[in-house]
Amino acid sequence: MGGLGAEPIPLYGTLLEEPFSPVLETGQGGGLEVQNDVSVCFFGGGSKTYHLSAPYTIDAFSTMYFYLYAREFTGFLAICLDGDMNPNNSTTTLCFNFGDHDDRWDRAKYPTYDFNLALGKSAAHKQGSPDYDASYAVDGNIVSEMIDDDKSYPVTQTEQQNFPWWEVNLQENFSINNIVIHFTKNRRVEILSDYKVEIFTSTGDLAYHHASPAVSDPSNSPFTADVVLPAEVNIIGSRVKITMMGEGRILSLREVEVFEKVYTSSPKRLVNLPIGRYRAGMEVNYVSFIRSTFDRGLVTNFDGIHFVYGFAQ
Repeated sequence: MGGLGAEPIPLYGTLLEEPFSPVLETGQGGGLEVQNDVSVCFFGGGSKTYHLSAPYTIDAFSTMYFYLYAREFTGFLAICLDGDMNPNNSTTTLCFNFGDHDDRWDRAKYPTYDFNLALGKSAAHKQGSPDYDASYAVDGNIVSEMIDDDKSYPVTQTEQQNFPWWEVNLQENFSINNIVIHFTKNRRVEILSDYKVEIFTSTGDLAYHHASPAVSDPSNSPFTADVVLPAEVNIIGSRVKITMMGEGRILSLREVEVFEKVYTSSPKRLVNLPIGRYRAGMEVNYVSFIRSTFDRGLVTNFDGIHFVYGFAQ
């Protein structure tokens, strides 16, 4: 792990008899699991925990990458990295969810980030203050209030200016399905309407344009917007940009999520988890896989699981 050109470290470990399972009480939901050195496959629900053959210490540049196969998946699907087997200690547990929200999952007890293409990626905005950094819109915290339950959640926000913008670089081209924009509820700076969303390719070409009209009564404007791309068109892009139209505007965002279009005939995709953005310095000794679903016929496969220094190509 000496630099960006270092070889990735595969996940080797020993399957534990009592897996970490915050969703399923027994840890064995009736599914069948088949595994080899770097592959985990689920049929139905269940959970599996592996004790790594050697601990891995996360640094600021660490990424966990693998191929994910999840055909028509519904339910909860997660990977959790653990420093020890005390899952109630949130400082030693880091989870990523790839499925739907599940009310049985205690997100307060198990810090969890919902995976999307923008999560942890490089972001920028026009004339923004360091106190409202552009990266706050891709930090995984989806909270509509800037202060919630007496806890402060920093948001990204520009200065008042003409046509303020914010953008995220996805680092490579993806077939994009939809973009979910979570605005803040600070109405003193935000009208939450009359903005545009643009998708650009890695060569800078405009691939998609969406315009949201101004509303006559700003108090009725939504705090969340789901921009769904046309299903009949395959729109490829690597950069998503949001711009407030007009003069004297302020763009304030809580979170922006970008989701990939997954074709039924080819649901396998490469996933890069920027774990160094969320828990640098954490020592990983266990990796847990959790799946909650009522359909045993659905198959989920994690393949080629590696830790890597830098972005996996």
